[in-house]
Amino acid sequence: MHTTSYTENRRLIRTTGITAGLLTVLLFLSGCQTSAQSGAAIGAGIGVLAGQAIGGNTEDTLIGGVIGAGTGYVIGNEIDKQEQAKSKPHSSADEYESSSY
Repeated sequence: MHTTSYTENRRLIRTTGITAGLLTVLLFLSGCQTSAQSGAAIGAGIGVLAGQAIGGNTEDTLIGGVIGAGTGYVIGNEIDKQEQAKSKPHSSADEYESSSY
């Protein structure tokens, strides 16, 4: 009969948790429509991994996920704003000014 040690159990649980987290992030990314949504999902994934690596417990993992999601959302939202400003049509006054010498 093979018995697993405490360390082996922790490693299996950690690996399973990380794998489940990454799969969840990939699932959310497939439904993202804006950079803010994608940024939040990617940030949460990175935050979860960082929180687990740094703290090694559930609380730090969750804190990392929340901080990562918030940071990713803010960055993605700024990208959305820049893309929206680029795609906004110019007014005729702007065209007149740019065409005159």
